[in-house]
Amino acid sequence: MAHTVGMVVTTFSMLILAVGAVLALVAATRDRAVPRWVAAPIAVLTLGALTMMFAGAPGS
Repeated sequence: MAHTVGMVVTTFSMLILAVGAVLALVAATRDRAVPRWVAAPIAVLTLGALTMMFAGAPGS
């Protein structure tokens, strides 16, 4: 049961991170409201989260 809860929490965290990255990148390309140094780390974290999700998180 705890494993399932952990998977759900992790999945939602990744989804929130991905949405945040998309919004930050759109804002950076549209009106430059978000500096590149803010958008870039978010994009890198999202890519890392997606990689973990597809490769299988450690311990899963």
